[in-house]
Amino acid sequence: PGIRPSWAVAHDQKRIMTPSLAIQKGVDYLVIGRPIIAAPSPQEAFLKILNELRNS
Repeated sequence: PGIRPSWAVAHDQKRIMTPSLAIQKGVDYLVIGRPIIAAPSPQEAFLKILNELRNS
């Protein structure tokens, strides 16, 4: 599935999962592209994702 933070849109992804849920399901790696690279501030988007993971 496409990994999308809770605040990101799905875009063309049909199956999506939040980073937190992916970790709960046992993934070894998270690949998060568009929610970070297409953000106005990629650094802020990355930090938002980290905060979301810390608070889950």
